[in-house]
Amino acid sequence: MKSLLDKGGALGALMAAVAAPCCFPLLAPLGFALGFGALLPWAAYALYGVAVCAVVAMAGSVIAFRSHRHLGWLLLGVGSGFLVVTPLAFAWPPAVAYAGLLGLAVAAVANHVLVRRASCTVTPRSMAQRPSEVGSRV
Repeated sequence: MKSLLDKGGALGALMAAVAAPCCFPLLAPLGFALGFGALLPWAAYALYGVAVCAVVAMAGSVIAFRSHRHLGWLLLGVGSGFLVVTPLAFAWPPAVAYAGLLGLAVAAVANHVLVRRASCTVTPRSMAQRPSEVGSRV
């Protein structure tokens, strides 16, 4: 469950941004091609979805950082989340939000790879030998 937060949040933010063509005009053709044109009356609510999913992706980046300990990917995930949320609250250019959405997607993929790599290198505690057993197996 915890490993799905950053990926689900990033994907949700992208999907909500695709569903809001008024605020993200570069993603509008993709949204209409995927059938999100039917959601046009609720486009104002999609902006709340973008913000909520960006915050979820930021929380997922923090949780993934606890597994892989790569500070750069944590900063990319959290910073990208702020780049998505702040243009929605203030009158910033939409290019900042696009950069944030791209950063969230890249950070989600990197977190996925790093957490999987970190989980493969850790030996379970039950499988590790005790120091007293090392010398007795001769």
